[in-house]
Amino acid sequence: MTFLAGQEAVRPCSDGAEASLRDGQDPLAAALGASDMIVRCLSYLDSRDLANVALTSRAYGGGVQRPSTSADAVPPLPFVEKAAMQIYAEETTADERAVLPRYEDESWLGLLHDLEIHRGRLVFHRLIGSGTGASYVDGNRAHLASAGRRGNSICTAVCNEVMRAGRHFATVEVFSGSLLRFGVIRPIEHLDGSLMAAMVTFTPYNEYWHSELLSGRTERWGSGDVHCCMYCHDGDCDWTDWGDAIMQSLSDWEGAEPYYGRVKVGLLLDLTEGTLTAYKNGERLGVMKNGLTGTYSWSIQVGARQEVAILRRPDLAGIRS
Repeated sequence: MTFLAGQEAVRPCSDGAEASLRDGQDPLAAALGASDMIVRCLSYLDSRDLANVALTSRAYGGGVQRPSTSADAVPPLPFVEKAAMQIYAEETTADERAVLPRYEDESWLGLLHDLEIHRGRLVFHRLIGSGTGASYVDGNRAHLASAGRRGNSICTAVCNEVMRAGRHFATVEVFSGSLLRFGVIRPIEHLDGSLMAAMVTFTPYNEYWHSELLSGRTERWGSGDVHCCMYCHDGDCDWTDWGDAIMQSLSDWEGAEPYYGRVKVGLLLDLTEGTLTAYKNGERLGVMKNGLTGTYSWSIQVGARQEVAILRRPDLAGIRS
């Protein structure tokens, strides 16, 4: 029998679906008859939609689909995890897999989310230090301008992508003022968001924050101790292990050169070689620092009355580390 609701026909559950409800099974799985069809349908969704689907039941997002009879058996993946795994396996390029290898303890949904970020635009995800009045230009999160409300305030902006392997290139274009620093920093998701939002000025080189920043260390940082490394406008390579009170400044690195005013500053992070290489207006300067391992995000520091934009370069053919 069919019931009408407005112009749409609403059919009651089939006998199989009703039985599945009584038995505590998933009715959609019973109606479709095969989990691979569900996975195929889910594979058309992005990570955000998949995360919402995962909340609907254990079969879709967590736990196991059916209790295992063996203590040593690996429980089957939920449908959402299978869909995310299928997307990664079938729709990624060799270059994408090279920069996004999966961690052993990582969910496929989490990996898919990072893949989408890598494919998208590079943007400034967090702005820490309100004293400069730094804000997005016309709502463009890749374009930043500071008003400079408080003299020596510094705003540290951190990008959305966490780089874990392979080679990555980003360029910062300076439209006005002189950019203070541009480089990489460890992921800082562990920092208290409300506390960071209240900061008037912030720099990861300040020893006051070192223990807090270092508390977020995980195995994904690797064995290296270069936790923040930036190309300074005076030409120095400023880096820290968040252990020493004094920031390390290297002025004798290969090709060291200052930059002021309107300029395009590029950096190539090579996590295979463990190097950070500087470029200025498209010309390679040289390797600033060795010994970089594990995960990093792009970051800049701006002061008063500065305007900058950041752009990821996806094609690295011919780019030398």
